[in-house]
Amino acid sequence: MFEYDQDSSLDVQEAAIERRGTAIIHDLSYASPTLGRVSAYLVEPIGKSACPAIIFLHWGQGDRSTFLSEALAYAESGVESLLIDESPLRHFPMPNQLTGEGARAYVVQYVTDLRRGVDLLVSRAEVDCERIGYVGHSLGASMGGQFAGVERRVKAHVLMAGYADISRKLAQMASRYLNTSTEEFVRVANVVDGVNFVGNAPPSAILFQFARRDEVITAHDAELFFKAAREPKEIRWYDGTHEFNKQALIDRASWLADHLRFSAPDTDQLSRVYLPQRDIEYWRAAVPILRGLTKA
Repeated sequence: MFEYDQDSSLDVQEAAIERRGTAIIHDLSYASPTLGRVSAYLVEPIGKSACPAIIFLHWGQGDRSTFLSEALAYAESGVESLLIDESPLRHFPMPNQLTGEGARAYVVQYVTDLRRGVDLLVSRAEVDCERIGYVGHSLGASMGGQFAGVERRVKAHVLMAGYADISRKLAQMASRYLNTSTEEFVRVANVVDGVNFVGNAPPSAILFQFARRDEVITAHDAELFFKAAREPKEIRWYDGTHEFNKQALIDRASWLADHLRFSAPDTDQLSRVYLPQRDIEYWRAAVPILRGLTKA
């Protein structure tokens, strides 16, 4: 389901290069296995070799810039990062998430784009292909169970506040706005839910991060995802909202450093990590709509 032609050309095209502190930011794109091109930032630590690497996938209110400040902090520890863009503007036209078939294509798009991102990283001479990790928040975590279950080259995954059953959430949205059958939608789309794949992640490790005051992700959602995974796995809870707090950042940096074998960014470096204000404003505007779906 998430297979693709690994021998096809990545067709990497670089639009610009910018030096930022100890890193070079490559503004690039590569060919998607399913639709169009994937725009991304590749954050390369200057003058390093045998680098661990992390792929980041943003929340639904963000884009490739969401995790950029975090990637720059990791670059100071010699870590390379690939931040891919799966915002709606990147996919136009994009699969229609409000039909069962479209939702299934939507998930396949994201997961195969991520897998192609791994191809890009392992093609680079400075990357140690035995030390690749993944960080996904919300949307990125909701695609992370599938990704963890099928992509054997990634050794450590951090999934922040995601759904194990994304088809249910999309079905609620379709029912609310299009008056469609939730049962039929889920029947068609649930084959690509993370709950069906995350148990295949071992021996790769997973850290689940959830927030106690999350506006949309419930304790039941967290339990479903965590129970579906197998050891090695860990779950950590934070006194915060869906935007998370600084302790969650510190914890995932330390956890990734342990699993990918690098020195974690220090407190000063992590103090410069932030969520873009645009993301926060989009998220806060979306909260009443997303909450309304569960009451429909």
